[in-house]
Amino acid sequence: MSNVIVKLKKIRNSDETNKNIVEFIINNLEKMDTIDIREFAKNINYSTSGVTRFIRKLGYSSFAEFKYEIKNYKKSAIFNDQDQDVKYESLSLLIEKEMTYINEILEKNYSILSNNNKIYEVTDKINLANKIFIFALGGTFTVAYDFSLKLQRLGFNAIAVNDSIIQQTLLSVNSRKDEMSLFIIFSISGETKELVTLAEKIKEKQQFLISLTGIEKNRIKELSDLNLSVFNNDKNFKSLIRGNRIPFIFLIDILIQILIEKNNVENYKSVLITAK
Repeated sequence: MSNVIVKLKKIRNSDETNKNIVEFIINNLEKMDTIDIREFAKNINYSTSGVTRFIRKLGYSSFAEFKYEIKNYKKSAIFNDQDQDVKYESLSLLIEKEMTYINEILEKNYSILSNNNKIYEVTDKINLANKIFIFALGGTFTVAYDFSLKLQRLGFNAIAVNDSIIQQTLLSVNSRKDEMSLFIIFSISGETKELVTLAEKIKEKQQFLISLTGIEKNRIKELSDLNLSVFNNDKNFKSLIRGNRIPFIFLIDILIQILIEKNNVENYKSVLITAK
């Protein structure tokens, strides 16, 4: 906001005698840079000397200097309005671009997953498991954690972990075959070093491993007993930050919906809503 308007509003709020002058100026900004001191004084029922005293009270040496400040404020206001219009236009384009990006991911994953019977095999394994351990690292963990919460609401004994040491510990103490443990790894690249090492140890201990990875060939997919692959359009660093969650969110919601149907869950809405 221009300094001149700030000064005027301060006077309006603190000086009742000059309130009418301030109101006139604010309500007639369009004509203020063309009006002369005599016409201004006439409009507010002041003498020219009274106008001069008011202008000096604002900190300006003359009525001409005051009008110049008003003119600068008007230019600034017009520029800010135009700038705001550009921002709104940019926001609209950004939203449109994001919708296109998300729709591309969803359409590709629909094609990949719609005829993939492995989805039902995965839900069968989840139904049979006594304990479900879900492992992920980085940004993907938020989706893995969401998946674990939804499984818990369905009554499954599920936990999501993103600490490599705790992951190794849980594997070590839950590797007996009679425990019916199920291990699930989320990794869009399928090549994350710590998770590859974990997948190798899961196989060494002859535990059942399900992986959710990208569609490209990768080590974790090769080590898995069951794999569900998703398409992810990560072409640059920005999309890498946000993009790998979208296909996984899509996939886990499909898995949860199937589990709801299989288990005849009545209060399914509470399952789908993740607590904050």
